[in-house]
Amino acid sequence: MLDLSAFHEVPGGLSEPNPKVVEIGLELPQLQSRAPGLGGLADLALAPAKDPPHHLTDQVAQRRFGWGRGLFGHRDRLHVLEGSMSRVRALFATGYGLTVLVGAIGSALVLGTVLALPFAWIPRGRRERHTLTAAWCWARTVLASLGTTVVITGDSGLSDEDGALLLCNHRSWLDPLVLMAALRSNGLSKLEILYIPVVGFYGWLTGAVFFDRRNRIARQRARDEVMKLVRGGTRVQVFPEGTRSRDGRLSEKVHLTLAMDCWRARCPIVPCAVWGTERVLPVGRPEAWPGQTVWLDVGPALFPRDYANEEAFAQAAWGAVVARVRDFERSAGVPRAGLEPALP
Repeated sequence: MLDLSAFHEVPGGLSEPNPKVVEIGLELPQLQSRAPGLGGLADLALAPAKDPPHHLTDQVAQRRFGWGRGLFGHRDRLHVLEGSMSRVRALFATGYGLTVLVGAIGSALVLGTVLALPFAWIPRGRRERHTLTAAWCWARTVLASLGTTVVITGDSGLSDEDGALLLCNHRSWLDPLVLMAALRSNGLSKLEILYIPVVGFYGWLTGAVFFDRRNRIARQRARDEVMKLVRGGTRVQVFPEGTRSRDGRLSEKVHLTLAMDCWRARCPIVPCAVWGTERVLPVGRPEAWPGQTVWLDVGPALFPRDYANEEAFAQAAWGAVVARVRDFERSAGVPRAGLEPALP
């Protein structure tokens, strides 16, 4: 039996839904069969809700609030404006990134020619202590052009003359520049970087090691060259994850062969962790964002003499990197997960 208290009389002899009744619980055919004569009223009460036509919403808005179509068109205009602003921001970041790249190549040409090229005649393994000044100045120039502030915490405890392998997580292309500017180091890099005009050549001249990751012989040659540089007093940066993190999380697969080589060569390892660099140079997009702050935490150097074997030494070194990344995550409120790249 239909509960007619669901409707109440209004002037003019019509009925409308009683606001006190939330749900009738009958399908439309049941209502029409049990309450013949309600007809269109039942249709109106139980028909699926639909968006009213624009001209009706305009009339309602005008009658109740004195507003016209502009109220409902305002939301659409906001969406269009937000989309336009996003495109403008992306275009700005891309244009700025290209400008920084051109400036980086130009500054590498000037600084490399003045500060590195005069020492090109010195054999590899000894000239880097002279040419690294060019790399250090270049990295600081690029960071300054980006307006990037680098906050450095911790200390390796090594003197400026001590060579070491710098083990670090990898979040952005900016990571090598941060390590270069803070710790006067150069790094192990994929072969493609060598072909960047000017930057590749002067990178090699100042101590960078380039290799083809697909070639086993090239990988072994790069390992030997890195150990030669470290024994000669150069600091070489290595990113065991192999590539930049796309979601900010540490990779589960890491390559610690060079860390084990350090144990055999009796060379120290300095664990480091970077944070926030993906905000400056995001992964997978040709963009650059100025005025950001990034962090570098430098751990005390680890020495092979304190570990029984190469595996223990390598695991301890990477564990120290992970611990520093976890500290960053806890301070950012992201427990046991990397901070996802966020645009300013």
